[in-house]
Amino acid sequence: MGRSARFVGSRIVFGILTLVAISAVTFFATDVVPADPARVALGKFATSEQLAAYREDRGLDRPVGDRYLRWVGNVVQGDWGESVLSKRPVASLIEPRIVRSLILSMSAMLIAIPVAFLLGVFSAQRIGTRSDFSISSTTLLVNSLPEFVVGIAFLMVFAVWLGVLPIESSAAALGSGLAAVRAYILPVMTLATVLVPYMARMVRANMRDVSGQPFVRSATLRGVPRRRLIWRHVVPNASIPVVNVVALTMAELIAGVVIIETVFGFPGIGQLLINSVSSKDIPVVQIITIIIGLGFVILNFLADLVVLMLNPKLRSA
Repeated sequence: MGRSARFVGSRIVFGILTLVAISAVTFFATDVVPADPARVALGKFATSEQLAAYREDRGLDRPVGDRYLRWVGNVVQGDWGESVLSKRPVASLIEPRIVRSLILSMSAMLIAIPVAFLLGVFSAQRIGTRSDFSISSTTLLVNSLPEFVVGIAFLMVFAVWLGVLPIESSAAALGSGLAAVRAYILPVMTLATVLVPYMARMVRANMRDVSGQPFVRSATLRGVPRRRLIWRHVVPNASIPVVNVVALTMAELIAGVVIIETVFGFPGIGQLLINSVSSKDIPVVQIITIIIGLGFVILNFLADLVVLMLNPKLRSA
């Protein structure tokens, strides 16, 4: 078996073990929460007999280990359970929202990654100049701001003062056409703005390190055009450590989505998570947590594959 196959196999095994750990922590953590699902579902006026019948029907009276194994088995088979409050299948609640959240997050990343690379490369070629100082100062300032501060600032400027975008996105995002597109603009702008600074600073730092390598000086002495040297040699080599930074940033994006969707009232999975936690709808919270954990695992696996493609040492047998 070649080194590449072992590398990919080890990452798959690690991802599966990570998901098992996430599922265990999620289930046992929510199990000790002082919220009785039977009481939440039936209300405060339910009798003890009704509560006992509900627990027996849902298997809540069984040992916690048995309930965990049954829950994992159902989740793997696609049975995500039923919402305690709405009595609807959890899948029917999550599926439309996760699509909107994916559109939101992927749109932000498609904007943030090229912008971060352009800013990082531009700044790295002008280290010590006024342009470099301006870009570094701005990215440092924006990087220090919480997501909700950036979101509220955009909300005040574009929705309140200028009035060109909707203040609240819940109704518009559920529609179609131009109104739905406009509902995405402010959340996407906010997420992209939050993601760019850290990636741009990492690109700048790695570009500076790679630019000092002997092969770059040798290529310069051989007369390789500067643009070709930068984009064909320096940027690919500087991108290898940045890939993991992008993966971590995308993982951070998942947490940022929760905050941004709350700020803008965006009907995504993050808003559903906040509402489910506040209403103690445990089955919904458990599945959303698993989905977020799966997102972390997939993003890190994809980042490892990109590193494998960029690093010839890992591809060698």
